[in-house]
Amino acid sequence: MTAVTAFDIIGDSIPYTPASDVVVGVPQQVAGRIGIPHTNLSADTLGSLQVKGIFRADIAAVTVVAEDVIGWDADGDPYGGTAGSGCYTNAPADWDFKVGVASEAATATSGEVKVVLNVFPSVALPSTITQTVAFGDFTDGGGTSGYADVTIPIPIGGLPIGWTADVTTAFAGTAGIGMEVGIAGDTDKYSGSSEGVDSAVLVGSLVSLDGWDTISTARTIRITLTDTTDFGAITAGEMDFTFYYNAA
Repeated sequence: MTAVTAFDIIGDSIPYTPASDVVVGVPQQVAGRIGIPHTNLSADTLGSLQVKGIFRADIAAVTVVAEDVIGWDADGDPYGGTAGSGCYTNAPADWDFKVGVASEAATATSGEVKVVLNVFPSVALPSTITQTVAFGDFTDGGGTSGYADVTIPIPIGGLPIGWTADVTTAFAGTAGIGMEVGIAGDTDKYSGSSEGVDSAVLVGSLVSLDGWDTISTARTIRITLTDTTDFGAITAGEMDFTFYYNAA
Protein backbone atom coordinates (compact mmCIF):
# COMPACT_ATOMS: atom_id res chain seq x y z
CA MET A 1 0.00 0.00 0.00
CA THR A 2 1.36 3.42 -0.98
CA ALA A 3 0.44 6.79 0.50
CA VAL A 4 -0.71 8.05 -2.92
CA THR A 5 -2.51 5.67 -5.29
CA ALA A 6 -2.74 7.93 -8.37
CA PHE A 7 -2.61 11.46 -9.76
CA ASP A 8 -5.93 12.31 -11.44
CA ILE A 9 -4.61 15.62 -12.71
CA ILE A 10 -0.88 16.09 -13.22
CA GLY A 11 0.60 19.56 -13.02
CA ASP A 12 4.05 21.03 -12.47
CA SER A 13 6.98 19.03 -11.15
CA ILE A 14 10.40 20.02 -9.83
CA PRO A 15 13.74 18.18 -9.78
CA TYR A 16 14.62 16.73 -6.40
CA THR A 17 17.59 14.84 -4.99
CA PRO A 18 16.77 13.36 -1.59
CA ALA A 19 19.38 12.89 1.14
CA SER A 20 17.84 9.50 1.97
CA ASP A 21 15.51 7.04 0.26
CA VAL A 22 11.93 8.30 -0.22
CA VAL A 23 8.91 6.04 -0.66
CA VAL A 24 6.47 6.78 -3.47
CA GLY A 25 3.59 8.98 -2.30
CA VAL A 26 5.27 10.26 0.86
CA PRO A 27 5.22 14.08 0.69
CA GLN A 28 8.39 16.15 0.94
CA GLN A 29 8.71 19.75 2.10
CA VAL A 30 10.79 21.72 -0.39
CA ALA A 31 11.24 25.51 -0.40
CA GLY A 32 7.90 26.22 1.23
CA ARG A 33 5.97 23.81 -0.99
CA ILE A 34 4.93 20.19 -0.79
CA GLY A 35 6.17 17.73 -3.39
CA ILE A 36 4.86 14.21 -4.00
CA PRO A 37 7.15 11.58 -5.54
CA HIS A 38 5.57 9.48 -8.33
CA THR A 39 8.07 6.67 -7.74
CA ASN A 40 10.46 5.53 -5.06
CA LEU A 41 13.45 7.87 -4.89
CA SER A 42 16.96 6.74 -4.02
CA ALA A 43 19.29 8.74 -1.80
CA ASP A 44 21.61 11.16 -3.62
CA THR A 45 19.94 10.39 -6.95
CA LEU A 46 18.11 13.00 -9.02
CA GLY A 47 14.39 12.45 -9.25
CA SER A 48 11.31 14.66 -9.32
CA LEU A 49 8.39 15.73 -7.19
CA GLN A 50 4.91 16.68 -8.27
CA VAL A 51 4.01 20.12 -6.83
CA LYS A 52 0.72 20.76 -8.58
CA GLY A 53 -2.28 18.63 -9.40
CA ILE A 54 -4.97 16.45 -7.82
CA PHE A 55 -3.95 13.16 -6.27
CA ARG A 56 -5.66 10.28 -4.48
CA ALA A 57 -4.31 9.93 -0.97
CA ASP A 58 -4.60 7.12 1.54
CA ILE A 59 -6.31 8.54 4.64
CA ALA A 60 -7.01 7.62 8.21
CA ALA A 61 -10.48 6.58 9.35
CA VAL A 62 -11.78 10.15 9.23
CA THR A 63 -14.80 11.81 7.66
CA VAL A 64 -13.77 14.46 5.14
CA VAL A 65 -15.80 17.37 3.78
CA ALA A 66 -14.92 19.03 0.48
CA GLU A 67 -12.40 21.86 1.04
CA ASP A 68 -11.14 20.39 4.32
CA VAL A 69 -7.42 21.03 4.74
CA ILE A 70 -5.51 17.76 4.44
CA GLY A 71 -2.15 17.08 6.09
CA TRP A 72 0.45 14.32 6.30
CA ASP A 73 0.86 12.21 9.45
CA ALA A 74 4.14 10.31 9.19
CA ASP A 75 3.11 7.70 11.76
CA GLY A 76 -0.59 7.73 10.99
CA ASP A 77 -2.83 4.71 10.60
CA PRO A 78 -4.24 4.43 7.06
CA TYR A 79 -7.71 2.91 6.94
CA GLY A 80 -7.30 -0.73 5.87
CA GLY A 81 -3.52 -0.41 5.86
CA THR A 82 -0.58 -0.94 8.19
CA ALA A 83 -0.87 0.91 11.49
CA GLY A 84 1.82 3.53 11.94
CA SER A 85 2.94 3.44 8.29
CA GLY A 86 1.83 7.01 7.62
CA CYS A 87 -1.20 8.48 5.91
CA TYR A 88 -3.11 11.67 5.18
CA THR A 89 -5.68 13.16 7.55
CA ASN A 90 -7.87 16.21 8.12
CA ALA A 91 -7.08 16.26 11.86
CA PRO A 92 -4.65 19.15 12.54
CA ALA A 93 -3.60 17.66 15.88
CA ASP A 94 -2.32 14.57 14.06
CA TRP A 95 -0.63 15.90 10.94
CA ASP A 96 3.02 16.93 10.68
CA PHE A 97 2.32 19.49 7.96
CA LYS A 98 -0.53 20.36 5.62
CA VAL A 99 -0.42 19.46 1.92
CA GLY A 100 -3.59 20.79 0.30
CA VAL A 101 -7.39 20.66 0.37
CA ALA A 102 -9.88 17.88 -0.29
CA SER A 103 -11.60 18.27 -3.66
CA GLU A 104 -14.55 16.15 -2.56
CA ALA A 105 -16.02 14.44 0.49
CA ALA A 106 -14.92 11.05 1.83
CA THR A 107 -16.32 8.76 4.52
CA ALA A 108 -14.42 7.26 7.43
CA THR A 109 -14.29 3.95 5.55
CA SER A 110 -13.35 5.33 2.12
CA GLY A 111 -9.65 4.80 2.71
CA GLU A 112 -8.93 7.43 0.07
CA VAL A 113 -9.47 11.15 -0.56
CA LYS A 114 -8.74 13.37 -3.53
CA VAL A 115 -6.42 16.25 -2.62
CA VAL A 116 -5.59 19.44 -4.53
CA LEU A 117 -1.88 19.79 -3.89
CA ASN A 118 -0.47 23.05 -2.47
CA VAL A 119 -3.85 24.79 -2.53
CA PHE A 120 -5.34 26.07 0.70
CA PRO A 121 -8.49 28.00 1.63
CA SER A 122 -7.92 31.73 1.59
CA VAL A 123 -8.06 33.46 4.97
CA ALA A 124 -10.56 36.30 4.85
CA LEU A 125 -9.39 39.54 6.42
CA PRO A 126 -11.79 41.02 8.96
CA SER A 127 -14.17 43.77 7.91
CA THR A 128 -13.85 47.15 9.58
CA ILE A 129 -15.95 50.13 10.60
CA THR A 130 -13.90 53.31 10.94
CA GLN A 131 -14.82 56.76 12.19
CA THR A 132 -13.06 59.81 13.58
CA VAL A 133 -14.72 60.62 16.91
CA ALA A 134 -14.13 63.98 18.59
CA PHE A 135 -15.13 65.30 22.00
CA GLY A 136 -17.96 67.30 20.41
CA ASP A 137 -19.58 64.06 19.19
CA PHE A 138 -20.26 62.88 22.75
CA THR A 139 -23.49 63.30 24.69
CA ASP A 140 -23.15 64.06 28.42
CA GLY A 141 -24.81 61.27 30.33
CA GLY A 142 -25.46 63.52 33.31
CA GLY A 143 -22.83 62.04 35.60
CA THR A 144 -19.28 60.84 35.19
CA SER A 145 -19.90 59.32 31.75
CA GLY A 146 -20.83 60.42 28.24
CA TYR A 147 -21.30 58.51 25.00
CA ALA A 148 -21.00 58.72 21.23
CA ASP A 149 -22.71 56.32 18.83
CA VAL A 150 -20.79 55.18 15.76
CA THR A 151 -22.60 56.12 12.55
CA ILE A 152 -22.18 52.81 10.72
CA PRO A 153 -23.72 49.80 12.52
CA ILE A 154 -22.40 46.25 12.67
CA PRO A 155 -24.35 44.50 9.86
CA ILE A 156 -26.54 41.45 10.20
CA GLY A 157 -24.41 38.30 10.31
CA GLY A 158 -21.30 40.11 11.55
CA LEU A 159 -19.23 38.48 14.28
CA PRO A 160 -17.45 41.10 16.47
CA ILE A 161 -13.71 40.65 16.98
CA GLY A 162 -12.39 43.78 18.67
CA TRP A 163 -11.54 47.46 18.27
CA THR A 164 -8.75 50.02 18.37
CA ALA A 165 -8.71 53.74 19.09
CA ASP A 166 -5.81 55.89 17.95
CA VAL A 167 -6.07 58.90 20.25
CA THR A 168 -4.69 61.76 18.16
CA THR A 169 -5.68 64.46 20.69
CA ALA A 170 -5.72 63.49 24.36
CA PHE A 171 -9.11 63.71 26.04
CA ALA A 172 -8.56 66.48 28.60
CA GLY A 173 -10.51 66.34 31.84
CA THR A 174 -9.94 65.89 35.54
CA ALA A 175 -7.74 62.80 35.21
CA GLY A 176 -7.93 59.11 34.43
CA ILE A 177 -10.43 59.26 31.57
CA GLY A 178 -11.42 55.71 30.60
CA MET A 179 -12.98 54.40 27.39
CA GLU A 180 -15.25 51.41 26.87
CA VAL A 181 -16.98 50.11 23.76
CA GLY A 182 -20.36 48.43 23.74
CA ILE A 183 -23.97 49.18 22.94
CA ALA A 184 -26.78 51.13 24.60
CA GLY A 185 -27.60 49.33 27.84
CA ASP A 186 -24.35 47.32 27.85
CA THR A 187 -21.54 49.85 27.54
CA ASP A 188 -18.65 47.38 27.93
CA LYS A 189 -20.06 44.59 25.73
CA TYR A 190 -17.05 44.84 23.40
CA SER A 191 -14.39 45.73 25.97
CA GLY A 192 -12.22 43.51 28.11
CA SER A 193 -11.43 46.47 30.37
CA SER A 194 -11.53 50.27 30.49
CA GLU A 195 -8.74 51.86 28.41
CA GLY A 196 -7.16 55.21 29.33
CA VAL A 197 -7.48 57.93 26.66
CA ASP A 198 -6.19 60.99 28.55
CA SER A 199 -2.99 60.91 26.51
CA ALA A 200 -2.17 60.50 22.80
CA VAL A 201 -1.98 56.71 22.67
CA LEU A 202 -3.18 53.71 20.70
CA VAL A 203 -5.53 51.53 22.75
CA GLY A 204 -7.80 48.62 21.95
CA SER A 205 -9.41 45.41 23.09
CA LEU A 206 -10.68 42.07 21.89
CA VAL A 207 -14.37 41.67 22.53
CA SER A 208 -15.39 40.15 25.83
CA LEU A 209 -17.03 36.72 25.84
CA ASP A 210 -20.38 38.46 26.22
CA GLY A 211 -19.83 40.33 22.97
CA TRP A 212 -18.74 37.38 20.86
CA ASP A 213 -22.10 36.70 19.23
CA THR A 214 -23.34 36.82 15.65
CA ILE A 215 -25.40 39.93 14.92
CA SER A 216 -29.06 39.11 14.14
CA THR A 217 -30.13 42.73 13.61
CA ALA A 218 -27.92 45.69 12.66
CA ARG A 219 -26.30 46.91 15.89
CA THR A 220 -25.07 50.40 16.77
CA ILE A 221 -21.68 50.62 18.48
CA ARG A 222 -21.52 52.95 21.48
CA ILE A 223 -18.27 54.50 22.76
CA THR A 224 -18.41 55.58 26.41
CA LEU A 225 -15.95 57.90 28.15
CA THR A 226 -15.82 58.16 31.93
CA ASP A 227 -14.14 60.93 33.94
CA THR A 228 -13.24 60.24 37.56
CA THR A 229 -15.37 63.16 38.77
CA ASP A 230 -17.68 64.58 36.08
CA PHE A 231 -17.98 64.07 32.33
CA GLY A 232 -18.53 67.81 32.04
CA ALA A 233 -14.91 68.33 33.05
CA ILE A 234 -13.74 66.92 29.69
CA THR A 235 -12.96 69.78 27.32
CA ALA A 236 -11.16 68.25 24.31
CA GLY A 237 -10.09 65.06 22.58
CA GLU A 238 -10.21 63.16 19.30
CA MET A 239 -9.63 59.57 18.18
CA ASP A 240 -9.61 57.47 15.03
CA PHE A 241 -11.82 54.52 15.98
CA THR A 242 -11.81 51.16 14.18
CA PHE A 243 -14.11 48.23 14.91
CA TYR A 244 -13.23 44.79 13.54
CA TYR A 245 -15.69 42.01 12.70
CA ASN A 246 -15.98 38.95 10.49
CA ALA A 247 -18.61 39.46 7.81
CA ALA A 248 -21.24 36.82 7.14
